[in-house]
Amino acid sequence: MENKLFLYALHSLKRRFYKNFSISLVLVFLVFILFSVLFIKTSLEHELSISADGMPDITLQKLQGGKSVLVDTSRIDKLLNIQGISQAVPRNWGYYFFEPSDANFIIVGFDAFDGNFQSSLKKVIENLDDKIKFNKDGMIVGVGVKKLIEQSTGLNYINFINNKLDIYKVPIIATFTTQSSIFSNDVILMPYNLSKQILEIPDNKATDIVLKIPNPDEIPTVIKKINEMYPDFRIITQESLRIGYKNIFDYESGIFITLFIVVLFAFFVLVYDKASGLNESEKSEISILKAIGWKSSDIIYIKTMENLILSISSFLIGFAFAYFYVYIFNAPILKRLFLGYSNIYPNFNLVFNLDISIITIVFFLSVCIYLGAVLIPTYKCAVVDAEEGIR
Repeated sequence: MENKLFLYALHSLKRRFYKNFSISLVLVFLVFILFSVLFIKTSLEHELSISADGMPDITLQKLQGGKSVLVDTSRIDKLLNIQGISQAVPRNWGYYFFEPSDANFIIVGFDAFDGNFQSSLKKVIENLDDKIKFNKDGMIVGVGVKKLIEQSTGLNYINFINNKLDIYKVPIIATFTTQSSIFSNDVILMPYNLSKQILEIPDNKATDIVLKIPNPDEIPTVIKKINEMYPDFRIITQESLRIGYKNIFDYESGIFITLFIVVLFAFFVLVYDKASGLNESEKSEISILKAIGWKSSDIIYIKTMENLILSISSFLIGFAFAYFYVYIFNAPILKRLFLGYSNIYPNFNLVFNLDISIITIVFFLSVCIYLGAVLIPTYKCAVVDAEEGIR
């Protein structure tokens, strides 16, 4: 019996093909937008989390007039006298505008014997061949940098020019990738002294100082002592970086909230239209079925099947479109809404990060709510006496 009722539901969908097709298109679009935005959101959050996990325990930057300036490396000796600090290392890094591609790269100076970079880049250095690791004239670049250089110049090197108009021809000797592509994709690793020359950092200065704290419980005490010793330091911990990244993302995600509200509004307009009642032809059909002996439960069953097929198929199609749009085609337009239109980052691919809560949320907002909106008026009509319904 149930098979026959199911077949009737399929035929009913076919009879109202154009109406059901239009509803399905709206549902597919709404599910597509919801999934696309949520996929981008979770992917970026995952990238930020990975990056924060790899950062130093404490990073010290000197502030002058509210701006970060170069720090004097002579402070390192006094910092090492603070109990709880096992290592204090200066870092040289900065932005370099690559005019042919209208993009900014991040130059990071490294010494193969120091751990003055985040853990993900440290692993990159450790895995390099010694000939590459100790090369004094070459650079190791993220895959995004290499791709951008090849596309814009067709060369395997960059002629770096500093403010003194000194030119440094630096060849690419290797490429690397890390787990967090959003941050490693635009990075250039080069020998420590070479980075100082290009970025024009004096010998007794550094961009910042990173500290290693073996015991995390000692971090608050160490921060207090550093504040007393050098009140002009901005102290950045792993946790504060994680919060900072989240705040930046939340600021950008105002666009996400706007899109989300617009999509929900459109969806609930559709739901309200369905919940406001059945049209005359649907009411007549239900009344006729009751008149020829159909039970109310049978009518509710076929209407449930009709709309379950419609909503679930729309949900799956919308999910598939969103997956291909975000992870295969790299979310053109929408990704830029989150990251902005500046070219600070060379293009990077979003990495799939499955979050069951996303699927649950979108399924509830699309299938469950839509189904409920349809079944309520169906039930009201199905329990009405057949004669009264026909009249």
